Amino acid sequence: MRILRRNRKRREGGQAMVEFSLCLTVLATVLIAVYQFGGAISDYIDLAESSRACAHTAARSGANVSGDITGGDYTLAKTRGNNAAAAVASKIPGYTSIVYAETTWAVGNGVKCDVTANYNVAVFGVNVVNGTMHSSNTMRIAQQIA
Repeated sequence: MRILRRNRKRREGGQAMVEFSLCLTVLATVLIAVYQFGGAISDYIDLAESSRACAHTAARSGANVSGDITGGDYTLAKTRGNNAAAAVASKIPGYTSIVYAETTWAVGNGVKCDVTANYNVAVFGVNVVNGTMHSSNTMRIAQQIA
């Protein structure tokens, strides 16, 4: 009888290992998915910060009283805004930023910055979710200090 009981214990030990390996596989898949979604959320936070920095920098570049949208002030503000967005969103692959005046480039009017980027969440090489992230910010144009 003792021999029979020992064999049963050995069989149950193998069953526990199989159950553990199945649970570990599911747990590892869930953890990797959470990590991938966390990376996408981190990229979105950087994207939102880049649109804020872009609009802030462009608005602080200032405008003359004339409100000329084709002048050098507007071009310089767009360049500065795009550079500010690039400084923050440099780790996000394939982002684009667009700076434009809502009406005319004049003190008190709005300057808007739109930043977009593609995202892809993959678990073990299988695409779970993909799409485009978008963030937009508007700020009022400041008076240019001479």
